[in-house]
Amino acid sequence: MFFINPKITFRDLDDAILIITPWDQKMHTLEFLGREIFLLMKESKTKDEILNYIIENYDVSKDIAEQDLNSFLNELIKKNIFNV
Repeated sequence: MFFINPKITFRDLDDAILIITPWDQKMHTLEFLGREIFLLMKESKTKDEILNYIIENYDVSKDIAEQDLNSFLNELIKKNIFNV
């Protein structure tokens, strides 16, 4: 299961999530589906629940959705925004 790092600061601006990582003082922006995934993670949804959400709401195959979701999550783990 993935968790949002409690050390980050973020703000939901309705069309984007702005995230500040205090350890490197950088700002990150998540828009569109990235924002939706972040909000689903905030609600403690599992990876499978998020994957099902993507498949149900976007015209994409399960394989492509899973690859893209994994890439997105791995990128946020590298930036220490999400923890495992």
